[in-house]
Order: sequence, then C-alpha cells, then structure tokens
Amino acid sequence: MIAATPSVTFASLPAGWRSYQSSGVVATSWSYAPGQSAGGPADRMPKGGIIVNVTFPSVPARYKPLRLVLPRRPTTLLEGTSDTPEYRIAGRVRGVNVLILVDIRNRHPTAAERRVAQRVVSSIRFG
Repeated sequence: MIAATPSVTFASLPAGWRSYQSSGVVATSWSYAPGQSAGGPADRMPKGGIIVNVTFPSVPARYKPLRLVLPRRPTTLLEGTSDTPEYRIAGRVRGVNVLILVDIRNRHPTAAERRVAQRVVSSIRFG
C-alpha cells in the first residue's frame, strides 16, 4: 500500500518571505509569484536570496526518518549556476519520502544566511 502524500506548510516565515504550492511547497526570501519566469524562482533569485523547496520524490529507496536540520556543507550547486550552493535534506515522513532543497545565492553563504535558512526549514509542518 502506498502512503498518501502529506500536506506541507511553513508554520512561520521571516518578514518579506513568500510561499506557494507547487508539486510540494516553495518558500522564497523575496517577493516571487509562480509564473513570473519560465525557469521558476531560481531565474529571479537575487544575490543573497534563499529558496526552500519541499518535494516528494518517487524513488524506490526508503529514506530514514526526516530530520529538519540544514547540513553543514552544501551537497552540490543549483543546476546551471556557479554561485548558488544547494543543501539537500532527505528523509521520510508518514511513510513518504521527502526531499528538501535549500538554495542560497552566495558562493559562500554567510552564517546569518544559513541561520535564516535553518529557521525556515525548522518551520516546515506536515499535515
């Protein structure tokens, strides 16, 4: 039996942040609305901008329980960029795999940027 995909929201976002539903949910640190660009929010990300994207991948592997903790180091770079580290958090919630992608447009994200990203990740709620 396949588990139903849980709903996902952000309990709270810092001032100026916006969120919207996609295949999961996305939060951006600047005013972005879906459809503003063909490539999504990454095409419009300002310097120092942050995107938190929660998705539900359909992979056969069973992830470990989800921990809402930003990794110390990025996993890779946002596809097509050389200045946007991407942090990945993978886990399982209510029988469903979850992947959280956190992109920060700064070649070397500051401690303050990472703290804000962690604050947003910590506010993710599954229903």
